[in-house]
Amino acid sequence: MSDIYKTPAAELSAAPDGDMDNFERFTAWGVFGLSVITFGIYMMYWFYTRTRVLNAFHDNKIADGLVYGSLITYVVYFGSSLLPESVYQEPVMLYGIVAVSVLYLVFYLVWLFTFRARLLEIARSHGVNTFRINPALTFFFQSIYLQYKINQYIDNKAD
Repeated sequence: MSDIYKTPAAELSAAPDGDMDNFERFTAWGVFGLSVITFGIYMMYWFYTRTRVLNAFHDNKIADGLVYGSLITYVVYFGSSLLPESVYQEPVMLYGIVAVSVLYLVFYLVWLFTFRARLLEIARSHGVNTFRINPALTFFFQSIYLQYKINQYIDNKAD
């Protein structure tokens, strides 16, 4: 027999509405500080978590192959910086490290600008045609700049 006075169990999480409000508002200075403290690892974490949030509500998802390809090549790229200098004297290892570094750069830049394009699509779909994300600033400041633009969008929407 069930307790008639007990509150019913219900799923209380709201379905994502497809706007940038789903992103966590976090200061761009915090992204910068954590990226410096973690030697750039936080930047990859930032992109991974924000991509998961974006893919949860956006119809045009960023491909998992692109995300995981970027992360795997980043780990190899980051790990290669920890190798002793003698490893770089062998041509096979040197060419392998250079190839992985170039592959990481390509994966990461495609991921970065795909993410930027999705943010612009979200703004346009909600009628905010004045929202701009500068491609040069995106290239140079990456997650710091994108977090700043997400915060700007959220703040302007609240006004």
